[in-house]
Amino acid sequence: MGNINDLLTEIKVINKKYETIAERTGEKFNIFKILKRESDEVRTHSAFIAELLNPRGCHDYKDIFLKMFVQMEGYEFLKDLDLNSVDVKIEEVIFNGRIDIVIKAKDGKGVVIENKIYAQDQPQQLVRYKAAYPNYQILYLTLEGKGPDISSISDGKTLLEKGKDFFTISYKKDICNWLNECKLNANGHPILRETISQYIYLIKYLTHTTMNEENKNELVNSIVATTENIESAESIVRIWSDVKYKIISNIKIAIQNAYRDYNNDLNLQVFFDYEENQMILGQQDSCFWFIKKDWENVGIFFYFNSDLESIVFCINKIDFKKGIANPFPNEFNIKLVNTGKQQMNYCNLQCYKFAVWNETAWKEKEAKIPEEIHSLLNNILEYLK
Repeated sequence: MGNINDLLTEIKVINKKYETIAERTGEKFNIFKILKRESDEVRTHSAFIAELLNPRGCHDYKDIFLKMFVQMEGYEFLKDLDLNSVDVKIEEVIFNGRIDIVIKAKDGKGVVIENKIYAQDQPQQLVRYKAAYPNYQILYLTLEGKGPDISSISDGKTLLEKGKDFFTISYKKDICNWLNECKLNANGHPILRETISQYIYLIKYLTHTTMNEENKNELVNSIVATTENIESAESIVRIWSDVKYKIISNIKIAIQNAYRDYNNDLNLQVFFDYEENQMILGQQDSCFWFIKKDWENVGIFFYFNSDLESIVFCINKIDFKKGIANPFPNEFNIKLVNTGKQQMNYCNLQCYKFAVWNETAWKEKEAKIPEEIHSLLNNILEYLK
């Protein structure tokens, strides 16, 4: 334990040094975060990327950024794209959906970009896009570069093939690399250059890669300096999941204390599901509910849809005896879009992303999440009135 404490102290000193540097340079001042648009796929990410790709964009760099995009290493499948008179659109409406970004070339070919920050795949989504644009290359863009669900690439008859019918790309690597090239080319235009820099920082924030190389190298060198430090680092890695579960447990206790009965300012009571099966809150499928006395078997439902990574919420029916959630009419849930949270689907039910969970660092979750949940609950109740 002494070695671990020594290592943590040393890491704290190193991080503090770079935090001071970040404060002096204004690195933490990010317009996208200030405006609470970090995870808005349409109005932030698709809009920004499409504007840079658009030869007629307000950046005045014509097709330079577009050429850099299609000519990136590993993008050979885009090399024959005719860039003359290219049209770039966002939220392109097709007969059975909307496509995030479409790059239309004059020769009838082009690129479809399906942009995923936190939203889940829709049934047959990429199949529908391929049917609408059979001669276009489909790029499936996510934070880390993960592939689409089988439900998105198959309709029971057709199965799209990765590397042929669609390609996966990531914000973490592909988009960041491209943006860094755009930034270098925009060196003579300070406002454009710094705006791109702000967006790059936003992507690093969303992909948990904000640590700069100097900071990272100093930490690595500190760890490998002694065998004791290496052993201590290994021990910390092994228990990191337990640390996160402990933080969630503390959040649960705070919520329980605030909503133990109906004697609070929102007149809500909380129930945590799956406790009989010893499922840890935060694991996939674990959930919790808020209900009122006069609600008949209906609650505001929060659900961990992947291990510790994200939470969705909705209005839903609940059966405490069976522990089964049955969909409440979607028309009622659609109104929740006014909370400003991102829409997604769960068991054919309209659900919304509790985005603040993803956007809050682990060191801040315990202090921030209960307050944010309370604020969200208050907004929902006010709207339902």
